[in-house]
Amino acid sequence: MDDTLMNYVNRLESYHNQYIDLIRRMISVDSGNIYHVDMYAIAAIQRSINILDGFIKLIKDRNIIAAAPLLRLQIDTCLRFYAVFIVEKPHEFALKVLEGEHVRRMKDSKGKKMTDAYLVTELASNENILWLQDVYDHTSGYIHLSDKHILNTFRKGENNTLEGIIGLGDSHIMTHDIYIEAINTFEEATRLFMAHIEGWINSKESPR
Repeated sequence: MDDTLMNYVNRLESYHNQYIDLIRRMISVDSGNIYHVDMYAIAAIQRSINILDGFIKLIKDRNIIAAAPLLRLQIDTCLRFYAVFIVEKPHEFALKVLEGEHVRRMKDSKGKKMTDAYLVTELASNENILWLQDVYDHTSGYIHLSDKHILNTFRKGENNTLEGIIGLGDSHIMTHDIYIEAINTFEEATRLFMAHIEGWINSKESPR
């Protein structure tokens, strides 16, 4: 891995300490009281930080095919924590999730079921996040076997032939810029998630 790409990876790795700082702040405000949303938030951070770690390792291995689904999962974590902000009773919502109820079966304050598609639309439109819908759609194609994997396996050869490429990693078909774009997008998804954790900390610190 060249120095430029490694600098991007190092920037991602710096988020480990930021996650820990968020948790420390969360459990210290409001005289150290812990609510169901705190438990939900800590579980979301635990998921997010491990997804981050896996993504970094796969980027170092030059394996976008395996890393792209983790970007989709990072967005998923953000979406499901965002739900806290659009339900009528956040703590009751968090408790239901902790008890095993699916987010997609619950409704927001508008009476709409919070499916993944609905949460993407709401978050993208309410907070003017222009990239979210496109990235969500694109990375969803990596979750299930699809055209994304076919296009990442075959390429045009000489004399109008088709070459199939089998092997570990995908640096032989992915350009340097694609790795950088993936890292930047993952960082955006991580920052978006952390911003909502910050939002919860601020609400807990100064409840209305």
